[in-house]
Amino acid sequence: MPATEWNAYFTRIITEFVLPEVKPTLLVFWHTDPDHTSHARGHGAAETRQSLRDADTNLGTILDARHVILVATGAQKAQAVRDLAEGPVAAICAASVLQLHPHATILLDEAAASSLRLADYYRHSYDHKPAWQGL
Repeated sequence: MPATEWNAYFTRIITEFVLPEVKPTLLVFWHTDPDHTSHARGHGAAETRQSLRDADTNLGTILDARHVILVATGAQKAQAVRDLAEGPVAAICAASVLQLHPHATILLDEAAASSLRLADYYRHSYDHKPAWQGL
């Protein structure tokens, strides 16, 4: 069930060709897993655990990007967003590694941001950031 081969292939294309050769200003990097496998097999299933390990591996390979943009929408992503932004860097939330990236931008709708304890602080910081920081 996990899309292991497809996700690994896509990650290789991104890291070995697109990033070094094309040098995109923006790259949208989206995998269907672990979400699809988790919904299909259940959170504790062996396939889901494998898809989580795959996601960890693939996410680690894109940390060399100059700028990472993560987009999350909907209330169903609120806890994951909170774990990403306000939890520890941990394997249980692979995207939390973006806390260590020097230029990560996280774009959220209100529903996805609804569980953030420091949402007002993040809005204030964004509204008052220096112009040179761009997006």
